Amino acid sequence: MNPDPAQAPQDAFRGSLAKGGGIGLIALLGGHAAMWSVLPSLHPLPAFLAFLTAPWIALLTLAAHFLRRRESRTAWGLGIAAAILVGIALLLLGLVVLVFSPGGRH
Repeated sequence: MNPDPAQAPQDAFRGSLAKGGGIGLIALLGGHAAMWSVLPSLHPLPAFLAFLTAPWIALLTLAAHFLRRRESRTAWGLGIAAAILVGIALLLLGLVVLVFSPGGRH
C-alpha cells in the first residue's frame, strides 16, 4: 500500500531545535519568575521546593507533549535549553566560590 502523499510531509516534520530552545527558556525563566512572585506567600521549605521543581516539571511535561506529537527535535531543543540554564547556574556558582575563596590571598 502506498502512503497518502499529503500525509508524508506531516510525518517527516520532526520539529525545530530553535522552537524547543525558545519554548524551554521561556518556560524555565518564566516559571522561576512566577514562582519568585509567589514565594513570599508560602512557608519556607515548601516554597523553596516548589521554586526548584515546578518549572522543571513543566519542562518535562512539555517535552512529553512534543514527543507524543512526534516532534523529537523540539523535545531536544527543550533539553538544550535546560542544559544552557544548568550551565549558567554552574558558572555563576563557580564565580561565587572563586571570589569568596580564601586560597587566592596570601
